[in-house]
Amino acid sequence: MSNPFKNPAVKRTQLRLKTMKALKALALSMGIKRPSATRKEDLIEEIKAAEKILKHKHGRARSAAQPKKAATGRAKTATSRAAPKQTLSPAKPAPTPRRTPTSRRRISAPLPPPVSAPTTASFEHKFETPSHPLPPNGGSPYDNLGELPEAYGTGRLFFAARDPHWIYAYWDYTVQQVEEMRRAARHGDLKLRIYAGRDVSAPLFQEITLTPSSHNWFIQVERSDADFYGEFGYYNAQGEFAVASRSRPTHTPADRMSDRKDARFVTIPFHIRFHELFEMVRAHFRDGEELADVLHRLQAAGFRFPFEYGLEPGWSAEQERKLGSYFKAELLRFIQSGSVQVAQWLRPTASGGL
Repeated sequence: MSNPFKNPAVKRTQLRLKTMKALKALALSMGIKRPSATRKEDLIEEIKAAEKILKHKHGRARSAAQPKKAATGRAKTATSRAAPKQTLSPAKPAPTPRRTPTSRRRISAPLPPPVSAPTTASFEHKFETPSHPLPPNGGSPYDNLGELPEAYGTGRLFFAARDPHWIYAYWDYTVQQVEEMRRAARHGDLKLRIYAGRDVSAPLFQEITLTPSSHNWFIQVERSDADFYGEFGYYNAQGEFAVASRSRPTHTPADRMSDRKDARFVTIPFHIRFHELFEMVRAHFRDGEELADVLHRLQAAGFRFPFEYGLEPGWSAEQERKLGSYFKAELLRFIQSGSVQVAQWLRPTASGGL
């Protein structure tokens, strides 16, 4: 197959005039094994991305070939410079080619520097330490691995509770798998069913008709502190629901303050090293305790340390009741509220009350 980049790159306006069949054929010729795009604009973006990768590879191949030509040219130059020495004394017999400086220069090519394992090279796999040496041109076998696929086609459905009133669903199907299920569906629609429970005896809670291009969904539920699981599938020609995959159950957290009161806090100063802290409390360790456990216990008892620390406040029953009244259900239902927003809301509300 000829190199597609010997000719100028195809512009987007020219690509938009082509049919989807012609675009897929062009994508296959450029190395895209299975074009996954179903819209023309998405397929054009894949073609342009492959175009950049091929241009980059073609440019690297040309740059790698240039040093070889330069080395050959230097050898020829050395040969031509050394040749006149042989014509100065025609009466002498010509020496053996293996012993002449010209012959030595002709067979000795410049050797590349010794290659060792890289220490500061940049890799796309930023958290992997390569065990192989880099090739002389500075590339790596991990370069240009391509983009991650949109789906792996495992056919699994995942459910996860995001907060007390929202569940996140994700299904792993390729475009070809989704199209096959849509052709088998009665009206071409795929469905997501949500059941309020942990097993198949649970009642149907909600049914959602999915859009053709969706791979995930956020589901709003009214029940907190409850179990849910889902089914991904479609209605067949007989009107029966065909289950393609079923998720594991997930549990939504409670929409109230937790009853647990076993949270512990300890002050660990930054200017004192851990081995120095360990020496301070070495004699106070108990079986199974960590350093933070010992520091917490000693600080709660008022142990004298060479640094300042705050003691845990003793909350009364009335203070706990007031704090619980401030955190109402409406506050927990804010979808995009973080700890900073909660603290800003709570500070003027609870000032003077606790």
